[in-house]
Amino acid sequence: MIRIIITTFILLIAALTLDASAAYKNIVVVSLLSQEDADNNLKKIKYYLNEEAEIRTLKEENKFNCISRKSGKYFIVSIEPFYNDKVMSPVFKRIQKKFPDAFVYTHWGDNTIEKPKVVEKEVVYIEKIRTVEVPKIIEKEVVVVKEILVKSEENNILLWLGFLGLVVIGLILIFRSSRQTTTIVKTRSEMKKSQEKNEELLVNVSEKIQEPVNEIIEHSEKIFRGGINDQQAENLENLRYSDELLLDITNDLIDFLKLQSGKLEVQNALFNINNVLDEVAGMVSGKARGSEVEFIFDIDKSVPAKVIGDPLRLSQLLVNLLSNAMKFTDKGEVKLKVKRLENRSADVMLQFDVMDTGIGIEADRIQDIFAPFSFANDKSQTGMGLYISKKLAQLMGGDIQVESVINQGTTFVVTIALSMENLREQRHYRLPSKSYTGHNILILDNNHNAAEALQKMLQYFRHNVDVIKISDIYTNMSLLAEYEIIIAAEDLLLPSFMNYIKKIKVDKPIKLVAVGSMLVLNRSYKPEFNLIDRRIIKPFSQQRVMELVINLFDETKSIKEEIPEAVSEEYAAKKVLKTTDTSSVPKEIRTYDDVPITPGINRESFKVFSGANILIAEDNIINQKVLTGLLGSSGIHLLIANDGQEALDIIESGKEFDLVLMDINMPVMDGYEATRKIREKNDRYTLPVVSLTGLGLPEEIEKMYDFGMNAHLIKPLQVGALYTIFDRYLNSIEANLNNEVQEKKLFVFRNSDAISFKDGLDRASGDEELYVEILKEFVELYQNADIELRDMIMNNDLSPAQKLCLDIRGVAANIGAQPLSQTALQLQESFVKNEEKDLISLSKVFQIQIQELLETINGQV
Repeated sequence: MIRIIITTFILLIAALTLDASAAYKNIVVVSLLSQEDADNNLKKIKYYLNEEAEIRTLKEENKFNCISRKSGKYFIVSIEPFYNDKVMSPVFKRIQKKFPDAFVYTHWGDNTIEKPKVVEKEVVYIEKIRTVEVPKIIEKEVVVVKEILVKSEENNILLWLGFLGLVVIGLILIFRSSRQTTTIVKTRSEMKKSQEKNEELLVNVSEKIQEPVNEIIEHSEKIFRGGINDQQAENLENLRYSDELLLDITNDLIDFLKLQSGKLEVQNALFNINNVLDEVAGMVSGKARGSEVEFIFDIDKSVPAKVIGDPLRLSQLLVNLLSNAMKFTDKGEVKLKVKRLENRSADVMLQFDVMDTGIGIEADRIQDIFAPFSFANDKSQTGMGLYISKKLAQLMGGDIQVESVINQGTTFVVTIALSMENLREQRHYRLPSKSYTGHNILILDNNHNAAEALQKMLQYFRHNVDVIKISDIYTNMSLLAEYEIIIAAEDLLLPSFMNYIKKIKVDKPIKLVAVGSMLVLNRSYKPEFNLIDRRIIKPFSQQRVMELVINLFDETKSIKEEIPEAVSEEYAAKKVLKTTDTSSVPKEIRTYDDVPITPGINRESFKVFSGANILIAEDNIINQKVLTGLLGSSGIHLLIANDGQEALDIIESGKEFDLVLMDINMPVMDGYEATRKIREKNDRYTLPVVSLTGLGLPEEIEKMYDFGMNAHLIKPLQVGALYTIFDRYLNSIEANLNNEVQEKKLFVFRNSDAISFKDGLDRASGDEELYVEILKEFVELYQNADIELRDMIMNNDLSPAQKLCLDIRGVAANIGAQPLSQTALQLQESFVKNEEKDLISLSKVFQIQIQELLETINGQV
């Protein structure tokens, strides 16, 4: 590079004394040791230039050529001549992409070189150019310097001005060369780091899958060795947890693959955000049961109830972030705060703040936490959840930012773009009448943030709400009599407090609401709890607070009371479906038993229900696959509906079903509304409808029965509980036992040179159907990978080509296709080293291997 700059300076100095009008330039592409090497490179460079139409047009119009010739003791490939920088510039940019060391050489005052006028003179022209002896430039410098010494003073002034200009140009050239060198070094360094990170990621994925598999094997062996003993229940629980963990990791891996390949898409459907929040609360609490952390939802009144977006992906994102917050918080609270932002780019821009009081994240690690399996702190890895969450937020028109202070906590700020059917809608929740508003309510809770969140939700319905410390109440118990409703945390309901409430109830019809927590494992029942009128469980949504208000005063209203048009449809539905007068029911805490689990149930057990017709209303694809995988070989006829409206349309089309499994949280129309509409016709009132929910709260279950559901199943589904439901409602078809039952599909995997199915199956914990699902995903994502890679290499798109090889390397290893994985690794290394010959040969091997792999997979699954 220094030699190039010095030579350029000498030529530019010499140019001051020559006639600039006779100057021309050439592009020196490569410099080699032999004429043969130069001629070989000449062919490649000519082919490379002819690939672009613009260059071919310039060549025809300006008559420049690509030649090889001797230059001193070297042989160069040169493109020349150029008399116009505008012509030379696009050619030089094109060449630099492939040959970054190419440079421009300027010839001054060489009258022996003539610009060719016709193509036939090309040979003569080349010979003339070859007579120019570039290595003798140093000798010309001496002559030029002697000539400069004898020039007049006027020319000396011009010389110095020109020289200063050359210095500036030289500095610019040095700076640009330095930047190019730095960029190349930095790019190679980043590629190497990226390769190392992805290698580490794949190792971590394998380890994370291996851990729960080992746990499953270990606990299974304990059960089988020990038989029935006191430890069996605990071992079974550990086994269930490990199995769920494995499923979570596998689902994350599938989402990761889809995100990497751009196959993951978000949908736009109408949904109730309260159903999403309830589902999220249940799923997060289920994983953190027994924690002493306070779990709070703080929903601003500006947040609309019904929005248009992707409820499944929003739920997945929030569960990831809140579960992570629970994981790293041992004391204090985890709070989800939701508010609406003013934003012209979207109908509804919601901000979700996930805040915790946990151990925090080191400042130097915050930038890396969204990388898969990065270390947010010294306690544990983050897994793939944060990476997937950020990508999902971006797909939904938002993003995620994070703030953290060590030993004080972390806040993830999530923005999501949504839409609304009616942008003018201001009042998102409506009570049946004004008589449900304007009551005096007292909130007692040791956690001020939880009390304040509930206070804002109640104030939305125009109630007068006070928050008082429990210590102040005990110093002046008479304050309790000033309120119509007292809402108190369950742990504050001590005997002395309850005795005072009992005295007040003798003279005044006050109502007592107990506030519990989803995180509590067992709730002990005490006789004085008969004084409790209602219970609400934290964290709660605005919808459930509204239902609490309605239920508290519903008993005092006449059934014949006219319901205004503004009343919520859900409330009206409950009025229609209730068959008993709740005013006569004792004010005891109502309990709803979960469906009993039938022991010893497996896939084969469901064959006794062969021939039954079941409608599954479920929007979650994973849950759909779980149910169809479980029941697909039983002979049961299954039909899937992706939302409540679709389920209703199928039923109204006249198709008959023996049972409906109805998910609660679905877009377009949720499970409540779909069930209500099913029950509107008398001939459908006997159709069994069983709810699927992740939120097994007593209030939620009561609501399900009020809407006409016959039973409920809690997610994640227990196979034994599902069997119990089938046995309860499908008894009439037991006569089908002797009918021909559809045989289970057996997957017979035969290893080949392309893939070891045994290795891949081991990584899928022996689950054949899960492994087949992953294989099918691989075929769908990478069926044209060889063509894509070839095109990327031909177009010199090395960065996406390297990324493609990186992805395939990891995925191929996970499914057992080690030969393809190794080839992808070698391709990666060739990209880094810029070894063109290896890229061409390895890409051919890659094409052969992936085609053989795809044929093998398609032939067996």
